[in-house]
Amino acid sequence: MWEDEEEDDEIITPGSNRANELLERFADWESGNARYFSEHELEFLFSYFSYFTEEESDSTITKILELGLKTFPNSGAFHVCSAYFYIERDLHRTALPFLQSAKLLDPMNPEILVLMAECFDEMENYTQSFELLIEAEQLFPEYNQDVQVRLASLLLHFERKEEAINKIAQIIKYECAGENYSTYATLQFEPEHIIEAVNILINNDPFNLFYWFYKGHVSLLFLNNIDLAIESFEYAHYLDEKSPNPLFFLGICHKEKKQYNIAKRYFGEASEAGYSKEECIIETAVCMNRLEDFTQARFLLQNLLSNTDFNQSEVNYELAYSYLRQGNANKAIPYIEKAINLNPSIHNYILRAEIALALEEVDDMIECFKSAKPLSKVDYDYFACRFFGLFFHAEEITYMYEVYEFNKIEENNDSLLTMIFGALIAKSEGKNIQYMQEMLNCFSLNSKETMEYLEMIDARMIHDPEIINLKELF
Repeated sequence: MWEDEEEDDEIITPGSNRANELLERFADWESGNARYFSEHELEFLFSYFSYFTEEESDSTITKILELGLKTFPNSGAFHVCSAYFYIERDLHRTALPFLQSAKLLDPMNPEILVLMAECFDEMENYTQSFELLIEAEQLFPEYNQDVQVRLASLLLHFERKEEAINKIAQIIKYECAGENYSTYATLQFEPEHIIEAVNILINNDPFNLFYWFYKGHVSLLFLNNIDLAIESFEYAHYLDEKSPNPLFFLGICHKEKKQYNIAKRYFGEASEAGYSKEECIIETAVCMNRLEDFTQARFLLQNLLSNTDFNQSEVNYELAYSYLRQGNANKAIPYIEKAINLNPSIHNYILRAEIALALEEVDDMIECFKSAKPLSKVDYDYFACRFFGLFFHAEEITYMYEVYEFNKIEENNDSLLTMIFGALIAKSEGKNIQYMQEMLNCFSLNSKETMEYLEMIDARMIHDPEIINLKELF
């Protein structure tokens, strides 16, 4: 755990004879008997009670830390362990003095500086945090991603955007060197900032396949700019026609644009180039289902089900989808039930509810809503829109109101989605003038998002002449 640990100290593993003897000796010490523990043994006890036992052990950990600080006052180990203990409990102000003491004992340790910076961040003392990270960067000249990410975040906070973008570019350069396209940086920064940064790299090295792929990846998954993603993946493919990754993601992009025949071609080429055959087959089957080539889609899916264990939840979902869309809801039930057993996800519950609606089994649809409700935060808009749409179609006004009230709690009374739900409830209640006025308000607030929400609620709505006329006003 600590760099000063003696080289000849035996590694202590939970469950070993040494560990069991040590735990017995510690229990004896807790009973009031004098016992000696080496620094190494106390470090093990700290780790054991922190990570390897499910018992409530805060008081025990505190005793170990106090004993370590008292017995080995000149070791930084127990100061840092104490800091970790309080940081993990969001007590950063309490952790800070331990780190300051550790820094006095070991001023050249960048780990301590980074932890101190984290504490100052939480205390909103960003200037102090920044200074500590600069010091850590100087002590740790080899690349450290955590330090670089924190520095870039603070530079953005200080509105030093150009420096921040250059720092993000260096982070991306490091990630691309390891061909890792979805790491810490993509979680920390706004997609627009990442695109700016990767454009700097591309301008300096326009023939770097990984930069173009990285740009496509961010554009597709985080910026939701499908056209920019296609442009990036096409250039990556141009740079290396044998690389399967750009081909597969070009298939994903065209699938998102509902250009299913083009997507199928790319998935076939990606499979031939070496991308996961199972992944390409299921994506091809998804495209065939959307093209209503149900027989061929099921042929591919049944082969996957019979010959591999690959993502059986998704395979069963697509089989259920295929039967439902072909008008055989009863045959879809065992497949969606298997999908739910394997993965009780929002998407699986919604398809099960669609099947229930097709069979006019409203009680089953309501049960699906209740089962999916605890999962709603995973994909809230999809959850709220789809279940509201199903209840709207089934004329279940009571549950339309339940989704509406739930949305007011999750979002707010004035959110666009709340307004759309309210308008559609008015329509269900026969209040057509109120419906038209409230929908007009939605379009005036944000026409594009209103259409996106309506399509998610029920795709048929965007073809409603009343909706089309309202949209044309904006």
